[in-house]
Amino acid sequence: MICSVCGKEFERIGKTGPLPTVCSPECRGKRDYEKRDKLPKERLICAYCEKPFETNRKKQRFCSDECRFEWRKDKDRKNPLAKIKICEVCGKEFPPVKLAGGRQRFCSEDCSRLFYAKKKKGICIVCGREYSGRSDNKGFCSRECAVKIKGLMVKKCAFCSSGFKGKGNYCSDECKVNSRIKYRVCVVCGKEFYAAGGQLICSGECSKQHARNKQRERYIENRENIIAKREKEFVPKRVVCKECGTEFQTEYGKPRKVFCSDECARKNHKRTGKAVRRARKKGLGCEVFDPLDVFKRDAWTCQLCGVKTPKKLRGTCNDKAPELDHVIPLALGGEHSMRNTQCLCRKCNRDKGATARGQLRIA
Repeated sequence: MICSVCGKEFERIGKTGPLPTVCSPECRGKRDYEKRDKLPKERLICAYCEKPFETNRKKQRFCSDECRFEWRKDKDRKNPLAKIKICEVCGKEFPPVKLAGGRQRFCSEDCSRLFYAKKKKGICIVCGREYSGRSDNKGFCSRECAVKIKGLMVKKCAFCSSGFKGKGNYCSDECKVNSRIKYRVCVVCGKEFYAAGGQLICSGECSKQHARNKQRERYIENRENIIAKREKEFVPKRVVCKECGTEFQTEYGKPRKVFCSDECARKNHKRTGKAVRRARKKGLGCEVFDPLDVFKRDAWTCQLCGVKTPKKLRGTCNDKAPELDHVIPLALGGEHSMRNTQCLCRKCNRDKGATARGQLRIA
């Protein structure tokens, strides 16, 4: 695209709206001034100096900004309601200009210059010479006098609080270096450490522990609300006990989800865990299973003599009581698995001992 004012090529920035004809705000201002100059001009008379002037604006009353400003000053002076003030230098009465916001103190610029010239004058504290300078001077005629009195003054060190004479805030370079080193006590472990900035924790481990402590505190504060919320959201389930087969309902806050009571859980873990522990001790292969599954597989029948071993005799000293036996005993390196186990009566299991008798199941 080409600019209609300067003739330069430019790219469009926005994708919406009408196509631009100028490349920059400066060219747009030039274009607007040119359009205004082309408009027909009218001949008007200034309301203050009464001189004729030409303009494109129909409502324009003054030929320049100076005439407009002077006309406003005269209007404020002629206003009878304006408060009359007294000049602080010459003591004359004068009506304040409305543009000054009613804060005018002097009748003219000469009086204001005289007032501030007197105010700036003073006597130097060091050499006793009269001087005129800025209003923020602190009693010194020059920089040399200020340096002299500062050299005589006794300062306190910002680190060790000892008195010294000279420049700066520290009595020595050691105090300057030590002031930058900040030692703090860790909030978590209580050890002293070098802190960079506003650090309160000495290491990453302490920061993790600090976060855990904060989380625990928040939990303790809102524990009752959390427990009440979880109790409302908890949905009880009907479950069959894995040990005794009775149906029971789960309760909130109790970890039992498979067994109806602690006795059933203890029986099950005792039955299934004894052989597993023995196999793991010897470093043999082990499989977690329920011995009742083996008895069901073998139809509650002794695999050597074929005698029926009823379930009601389990755990008794009867010769027909069912017992779990390893085909290849654990003492000879056999594994604890359903493939290597079988159902035997108490008499056959006693006679077999630690010998390999029976048949392995097909996996």
